[in-house]
Amino acid sequence: MEKCNIIIIDDQPIYLMGMELLLGKYGFSIDSYNSSEIALEHIVKNQSNIIITELNMPEMDAYSLHLSMMERGISIPIIAMLSDFNYTEIRNSIDFGVKGFIPRNYSPESILIAIENTINNGCHFPECICQVLKQRHINNDINHEEVSLSNKQKRVLSLLVKGYSNKKIALILNISTDTVKFHLGGIYRIMNVTNRTAAAAKAKNEDLIESQVA
Repeated sequence: MEKCNIIIIDDQPIYLMGMELLLGKYGFSIDSYNSSEIALEHIVKNQSNIIITELNMPEMDAYSLHLSMMERGISIPIIAMLSDFNYTEIRNSIDFGVKGFIPRNYSPESILIAIENTINNGCHFPECICQVLKQRHINNDINHEEVSLSNKQKRVLSLLVKGYSNKKIALILNISTDTVKFHLGGIYRIMNVTNRTAAAAKAKNEDLIESQVA
């Protein structure tokens, strides 16, 4: 496999150091950051082959990073690191352009395979992720259940119902407005509505705020 430049984004210093040592040993050029916003500044100015980022970075998660790159005309595959297998977050990640996943408990060999697959084939979905998606699909077919909102979507929805703007929601949750827009898109899709007014009305009529946020 041709060696390449990899950007690693994580707010856990020990994990950053471990990834630097592992991938550096195999000849990869590594740039590591504990902030997605700082990493984005590097991405805009420099060429990289792949980005590995914690899915839920505080100020800019993987979805928002992808959207910010698209707005700047930048196309670099993103692999998201997962601490748990939340169906909604996995499904949203795929829908909004994440090309692969690396579970936190992945072995060094599996991490290298994930990188190789993403570079050569354009994506990498571990068997454990495929099983989560497959089982949820089966359960929905049997029970005709709607996909539940993720924890972040619940918080955004609760503030939306209060009439807050995207900028205000971003300030309260300490996230970017791009992240708010992303979560709203997911909320609309899950709730089968097309705008914030309809989402707020449906949340109130069906008591979603009490059941989702409590």
